[in-house]
Amino acid sequence: MSISTLLGLMVATYTAWAAWRGQVYERRGLWGRTVSRDQQPGYFWVLIALYGVLALVFLAVP
Repeated sequence: MSISTLLGLMVATYTAWAAWRGQVYERRGLWGRTVSRDQQPGYFWVLIALYGVLALVFLAVP
């Protein structure tokens, strides 16, 4: 198993867990913040979609 496949599986697992939990971590500047589905539903789903695309990219790279 290549490192990109492992990273892809890790990001996909985090994405599914964050979607189920309703909170996702967003990196911003030096730190980051947690985005909640209840407080910012539109932005939350955009971040989940971006993490999903990132997971697919890692899985597609040999």
